[in-house]
Amino acid sequence: MSINLLLEDKGRYQQKMESYKAVIKGKMEDYNASIELYHPKDNIYGIFYYFYRTVSKYDKKKHSKLDTDNIIKPIWDSLRGLLYKDDNQLKFVIGGSLNISYIHYNNTIDFNFDNDDLLKTIVDPRYNHIIYIECGYVKHHNFIDRLEMRDGNKA
Repeated sequence: MSINLLLEDKGRYQQKMESYKAVIKGKMEDYNASIELYHPKDNIYGIFYYFYRTVSKYDKKKHSKLDTDNIIKPIWDSLRGLLYKDDNQLKFVIGGSLNISYIHYNNTIDFNFDNDDLLKTIVDPRYNHIIYIECGYVKHHNFIDRLEMRDGNKA
């Protein structure tokens, strides 16, 4: 059970999720990205990054106490019913937040993204908040091939 479901103000949390869901769906439609629900038995991975710029004293204060988990969980919850049936299908999740205030066009960006549009958006000073979400099928053999048992034998 999600810790967020235990919150006293469930209605506010639900409104936040619905708001996120509408924004995400709208942005995907803007890019003509088709959204297909993963099958409930599919094991999927999720990657989430929140890039932000601190452009005012208020932003600096607000982001100084940024808790990435508090951003990630509502986003994954908001994708329920839009991308997957339940977020328990997420078997491998990576997430983070990064202040991009000092990244400019002339700086080298060392991100391993195969997405030129994202890289251009990150360096574009017009955007102060960028959310990157990626999901796909978990291929267990990619993880199992790298496992070794404690006695030194390969798994």
